[in-house]
Amino acid sequence: MIRSVLSILSACIAVSSFAESQLPSAPHVYVEGSASISAPPDQLKVTIYYEAHDASVEVAKAQVDERSRAFITACGELQIQDQDISSAMLQVGPGYEYVDGDSRPSGTQVSRSINVTLRDLGKYSDFIAAVMASHVSAISNAEMESSQAKEPIARAQNDALADARARAERLASAANAKLGRVYSISEFGVRNEEAAAMYPSRSVVAAQPYRFGTVTSASSGVSPEPFTPGLVSATAHVYVVHLLEK
Repeated sequence: MIRSVLSILSACIAVSSFAESQLPSAPHVYVEGSASISAPPDQLKVTIYYEAHDASVEVAKAQVDERSRAFITACGELQIQDQDISSAMLQVGPGYEYVDGDSRPSGTQVSRSINVTLRDLGKYSDFIAAVMASHVSAISNAEMESSQAKEPIARAQNDALADARARAERLASAANAKLGRVYSISEFGVRNEEAAAMYPSRSVVAAQPYRFGTVTSASSGVSPEPFTPGLVSATAHVYVVHLLEK
């Protein structure tokens, strides 16, 4: 127990020392720059979930297998490549049903999830129609993405640096000081209260909420499901320390 406490204290001291070592003893200004670049997404990542309940585990498994197989076959017909489809291991456990707010055993529950990347958004309506035709239990983790994420992130980082420079110049001018050379640039916050959160400050996320609606097949003669992919936003933060000149 004592050893564990000492280890935690040592880690805290190391983090604090790291944070303090990133700041100069000379007069300086420490600023955060941020920027976001929006771009249209070109692919959808989604998790399809199948579940069945039955007193017999074999019957429940057969139902899940049949629905999963039908969906994977439909993905092939939509020319979704094998590397863009991954099926998780079968999950088996006790099943329950809720009656008047009480949970009661109901045989066995069998489930499986399938992760799919749809790289042609023009096939979205047919893809969702195939999902629904397979009697899906749930659709989760739907994310619009850009396959060219590195480019907007690089642009966002450059804009974030420009934003940091402008902030530093304003602060130095307000303090009647002259902005000097750059002492350090980091993607990590090195202030003491942020030192533990050591992860790069950059991301690409959907700029607009995304949801599934009523499904119809684009090839069925019925109007396809309304679908607007919106935009994804690449956001970057940088932390810059400038020395101040007299």
